[in-house]
Amino acid sequence: MAVGVGLATMLLGAAVSLATDTAFQGRYGIFALVPVVLAAAVGLRHLPGTGSVFVLALLVLLSGVSMARELGRDRTQVGMAAQAILDDGAATDVVVFCPDQLAPAGHRLLADRFMTLSHPMLDDGRRVDWANYARRNASVDVTSVADGIVLRAGHGATVWLVWMDGYETMGEQCGDLHQALAERLGRPTKLVRADGDAFDDAANLSRFPGRP
Repeated sequence: MAVGVGLATMLLGAAVSLATDTAFQGRYGIFALVPVVLAAAVGLRHLPGTGSVFVLALLVLLSGVSMARELGRDRTQVGMAAQAILDDGAATDVVVFCPDQLAPAGHRLLADRFMTLSHPMLDDGRRVDWANYARRNASVDVTSVADGIVLRAGHGATVWLVWMDGYETMGEQCGDLHQALAERLGRPTKLVRADGDAFDDAANLSRFPGRP
């Protein structure tokens, strides 16, 4: 029964995700943990002799290793980028996140010291507006976004761009934004390179010189 409930829950979730074309991460399946644990408990009770103790110890060991790995691993590289900005940035600087999905983590770390903006809406990035997300992204004019960033930065302010291409519905907009800012502000310095092996949400950090 427990196995059936857990399996049915996962299948239902997957079917709804496919039907509505929504994204899925493995962590979203946490709701199936309870029936899976109950099913494992029932299975352990039916193992002969000391077999249940051995299998339980093995499961605990494997779970501990997995937990230690996850606790010691940052999911997003935005924290590394934010630290670089905190180390070298000035209060007049502007920090831009592209896409906006990278912005909430950066806003929490930086908004008390810097102006933060997120692509494409140029809001402060504290949250992502998912309403009509794909349609809105498809209509973005990257050059207009770049002009808006330069205008808000004003003269002399350094512009920091935390960015990563490849997000669904965004395509290469962030790379295009990087190029558009380089045309307006000058050649940037890359301080952080995206590391997709170490982070689920990898990110680059580029620093653009201020407009004279």
